Amino acid sequence: MEELSLEPLLGILIAALTALATCRVELYFTLKKSQLDKRIATYDACVDLLDEYRCDPSISLTSDFILNLFKLDNRVRLYGKRSARKAFSKFIDSRITGQQEYRRELNAIHARYYVDRELRDEETSELIGVVEDIIGGKSTEAYEQECNLLYANTVSNIKKECEDEIVKVLSNMR
Repeated sequence: MEELSLEPLLGILIAALTALATCRVELYFTLKKSQLDKRIATYDACVDLLDEYRCDPSISLTSDFILNLFKLDNRVRLYGKRSARKAFSKFIDSRITGQQEYRRELNAIHARYYVDRELRDEETSELIGVVEDIIGGKSTEAYEQECNLLYANTVSNIKKECEDEIVKVLSNMR
């Protein structure tokens, strides 16, 4: 009886395992490169937004800026390093807090100058609408001046914080 040689079978098995290992390693590095490319694109988008913020910090008071931050935050959470995610989240939180404080102070100024008055139908007493009336003895010029002063002070404070915030975010995106 002839003895079967295992050498060809062993050779085929080794070739298959080598091909499988090579394929897995290649797939791993392809995925890593793809993730790195997406991370770089995300960081570039962050740098662009932060450059815009650095040039005009008052944009952080707009809803569009906050919306763009949230869009970028999703990408940073997906592709960014842990330190970049933390730094970007802190930046978003500080900008949202700053915007909320500004809006709260603006509403307080508005409440000091204006009062809502309901308009009702004389026959049916049905509510037609609501109008704002300036409180007696106050002027729209004083209201606008106070709002402008709040805006100027808020933008000034944002400019002071701006550089530190940007440096913290960018230093974690390496």
